Amino acid sequence: MIAFGMHGFALVLTRRPNVVSWLFDAGILALVCHGLLALRSVLRAGQPDIATSGTTASLRRTLLVVASVSLINPVSWIDTVLVIPAVMAGRTGVACRAVVAGAVTASLIWFLVLTYGTRTCRSFFEHRASMQVLDGTVALLMLSLAAHLVLMGA
Repeated sequence: MIAFGMHGFALVLTRRPNVVSWLFDAGILALVCHGLLALRSVLRAGQPDIATSGTTASLRRTLLVVASVSLINPVSWIDTVLVIPAVMAGRTGVACRAVVAGAVTASLIWFLVLTYGTRTCRSFFEHRASMQVLDGTVALLMLSLAAHLVLMGA
């Protein structure tokens, strides 16, 4: 999806170069919204909604979950088709290929860790304090990245 976004975005830029600033601003707004949602989750009372049954999921269910986290997840599309290409607009050659390769590698590592680490971390994240630390970290990262992009004007 990242490569698709980079190549598709290049085509859009050749036809409408002014779209970069709009998408860049939309990406910053998305980061701020995600950061604020994570911050709200930190402040929300109650326990995390984690199923406690010890059953294992079928292959079909597992594949549907993987698809929902990646291919049919609108946030995934926004990140890979809009945000990353908007940040990369104007960069060409080796720099562009290096960032795309890094983003693809990071995405692969993320999904592998997410997939294989879920069972290991399940008992840890059953505790509200653990979820608050995770949500607080996400909020800090998202809001910091948004602030950095605003200040640097990428």
